[in-house]
Amino acid sequence: MPTYDGTVLDSGGAVFNVRSATYGAVGNGVADDTAAIQAAVNAAAAVRGTVLIPPGTYMVTAIQLAAGITLSGYGATLKRPASQPNWTRTLYMAGTGSGSWSGTSDSPLLTIEGLTLDGNSASQGSYRAYQLEQSHLIFLTANTSSAATSPGRLRVNLRDLVLRNSVADGISLYVNVDAQVSNCRADDCFRGGLTVTGGYSRVQVQNFATTGAVDVTGIDVEIDGAGYGGSLAVDAVFDGMVLDGDFDVAVGSGSTVTATNVVSGPGFYLYAQGSTVRIADSRFQVGSYSSEGNRIVYPHDVTFQNVVFELAGVGEVGAVDGASAHIYWNVANSTVGGQRCRFLDCDFRVASGVSSSLTLVGIYAEADLLEYDNRLIVQGGSISSAYDVGLVMAQGGRWIVKEMEVEAATGFDWTGVTTQWGAYTADLRIERVVFGGSTRYMHVGGSDAANILDHRDVVLEAAQNVLGATYGLAATYRGGRIIRVTADPTATNTPGLVGDRARRATPAAGAAYEWICTAASTTAATWKVASTLSA
Repeated sequence: MPTYDGTVLDSGGAVFNVRSATYGAVGNGVADDTAAIQAAVNAAAAVRGTVLIPPGTYMVTAIQLAAGITLSGYGATLKRPASQPNWTRTLYMAGTGSGSWSGTSDSPLLTIEGLTLDGNSASQGSYRAYQLEQSHLIFLTANTSSAATSPGRLRVNLRDLVLRNSVADGISLYVNVDAQVSNCRADDCFRGGLTVTGGYSRVQVQNFATTGAVDVTGIDVEIDGAGYGGSLAVDAVFDGMVLDGDFDVAVGSGSTVTATNVVSGPGFYLYAQGSTVRIADSRFQVGSYSSEGNRIVYPHDVTFQNVVFELAGVGEVGAVDGASAHIYWNVANSTVGGQRCRFLDCDFRVASGVSSSLTLVGIYAEADLLEYDNRLIVQGGSISSAYDVGLVMAQGGRWIVKEMEVEAATGFDWTGVTTQWGAYTADLRIERVVFGGSTRYMHVGGSDAANILDHRDVVLEAAQNVLGATYGLAATYRGGRIIRVTADPTATNTPGLVGDRARRATPAAGAAYEWICTAASTTAATWKVASTLSA
């Protein structure tokens, strides 16, 4: 058996203690222990051993890791010395050259456990203008120069870590990485507590928390580097995350993202072109409406289930000051179709402190052409009375809204019109939606006969039956609503859509009981008696 300076384990591995006489790390928070720890890592790499870092504070600039080793440091802190230049990474895998991982098969497992990594941000100089944006606490990647042709991933297990005071990311994962991250936290990490930026990667995150008293910290999945086969796709699973900062996910085509039990602070962004996303049992605070960081863009196959969206910030004063879900089907003249964005049993709320003088919207969808066959499906859940409008269709689109409770001041505001640029017409189906006591029903911004407005099993009180229309109501709009009235709807100038039924709330024997609308109007529809209650 070879002789090591460390303890020989029963498993056949070896432990390399950085404070042994061989390496001489001090861990007193003053001496530079970089060389000592690097020497222990190099020795462990030769036999896939364990590097043991006993409790203490070790001043470290940068340590290059190796696949197959375990770096264990329960009770130990690796702290960055003051005034380090950009690209100083406390723990890293080389992206090229000796020590980087490249091959046809996945690497042996690299494990980092128990450590606290302190970036000492207060002593690094200016960084909030991204002067030190590449100085991550942990940076892991397979060989970047061969990533496109080598299918082997770098396998890593990160557990029980604390990342704090970083001028860049806490944990940064790049191309061709297969990472498991569990029971970790990031405090005051400037760019993100956890970031994923490279394709052909798999990431599983469980029990991850961020806080930010100085630098608000969240997570970012923002793929800008191609992995094997030129892929920008990732497979990401998040379970049990509590984030002071944002939840920012922008993935490449072919990706899958699953998130459960996530609670985030202000800032929610999702870009999912060509990807499948499932988010459930979570709560997101949404910031400024005008910010590019608070949008759902290209929702190819996106489902939110049992998710709370809370509007916590607003943008500049304008037609819409805040929207809890802001959907862009297409941007920059793109023509993406076949997309599905679903909100199932989701609740939309407004945080305390948001001014009631602003115009707030629950779900706001930007312009869409019916020919693209994109669909917004909202089923179950609620929109609170703190919103001015529940659901806004800016111009055109295909929506199905059913079995939802809407308490916003106005339930729906939609526009559908054929223009010289295309058929921005609307296909809107509303089924078994329940409205709050003071909710006004709908405003229609376009009377194009090509629009489809289809109601099924909608019941309104007379006071809720407020119909606004900029250009009038097309005769093709289908009613199907039941409006509870106390008197003859013709005598009371009751608004209506063709096919609506006005029904007495308290029928009287021998009197008309139900009327049907035969001509639509926002002020005084035409009503015909449909039935009379027998004496």
